[in-house]
Amino acid sequence: MVITRQNEYQAPHDYEAEAAVLGSLLIDGDALHRVLSIIKPEDFYRARNRYCFAACIAASGRQEAVDQITVARELSRQDLLETVGGTAYLGHLIANTPTSVNVEYYAGIVADTAAKRRIIAAGDKIAGLGYADAEDAGETLRQAVDILFSLQPGQTQRGFRHISEAYDRFLQGDDIGPAADAARAIPTGLAELDDIITGLNPSDLIILGPVDIK
Repeated sequence: MVITRQNEYQAPHDYEAEAAVLGSLLIDGDALHRVLSIIKPEDFYRARNRYCFAACIAASGRQEAVDQITVARELSRQDLLETVGGTAYLGHLIANTPTSVNVEYYAGIVADTAAKRRIIAAGDKIAGLGYADAEDAGETLRQAVDILFSLQPGQTQRGFRHISEAYDRFLQGDDIGPAADAARAIPTGLAELDDIITGLNPSDLIILGPVDIK
């Protein structure tokens, strides 16, 4: 795996892991369903690997088997077969991947390096905001928070609030502090626990686990 600074060297990537994912799919089309929740086409650093992975998804979407023939046909349909290196490249992927057993592990590496590239890109954007000639530092901070928040998957899950909303409420002094928490809290029924956490509050994320008390 290569991890270097953007704009000076190459961004984080792992060509071998990308090739191993694609090779796994070409020898075992059913493996596609094991990685769709882990990676997406844009997670591949090398363009031709992105095209190949997208072709696998397209073939599967038409209820076709995912293999060298169907993927080559899909790439040809999109006029991308020669761009990726032709059928020779697909054959190379297969020849260098003996088994699809570890496809999820390889996909995890691809996802990890893609996440690092997004972090680098987000850092560049935030640095740009800091250097910009903006009069409102609060708005700059809000934009920076939005950029960071966009990196987190599942950001719209029910029960969670965008951090910028909490930031606004903090600046306004609205609904903060122990008294406000206690006023809206729902008792747990455990007096000692309620004394510690002031009951269950709408904005709380409470994780319960065993504690070793000596």
